[in-house]
Parts: sequence; C-alpha cells; structure tokens
Amino acid sequence: MSVVDLLPSPHQYYTLAVSLLQSALDNYTHRPAQKRPSQADFDVDAHTGFFPRSPLTPLSGVFSVWEAALSDAGGET
Repeated sequence: MSVVDLLPSPHQYYTLAVSLLQSALDNYTHRPAQKRPSQADFDVDAHTGFFPRSPLTPLSGVFSVWEAALSDAGGET
C-alpha cells in the first residue's frame, strides 16, 4: 500500500471544503442579533456609572442588623 492510496481524493477535499463553507455561512447568517445591554437595564446611572443616583432605602425587618453594623462601622445609612 502506498502513501498516495491513503490520501483523500480531490473530490473528498472539495466535498469537505463545501461542507465547511456551508457550516460557516449557516452559523453567520442564522445567528440571532444580540442587543447589547445598556446601563439602564441594570439600574446603573448613565451619568455617574454607579447604582443609583439617589440613596438606597435602608433595610428593614430581619435585615436591620446589617444597617446597624454599617452605622457602627462609620458608614452612612
């Protein structure tokens, strides 16, 4: 058996090339358009880049212990 017998035929190369091209075109043309999320989608202020411009309301109920810890640490509530 010679090395030439192991190589694919030109027809097989052509078929493979057409298949790869078709797959690439299918992926390119059938890809859904993805909208880039805006800052407003995540409640980020577009001017400052921080969450949100107005202060957040303090936590209440069982979470008030966290507000107390923040004020004890010197943070603003």
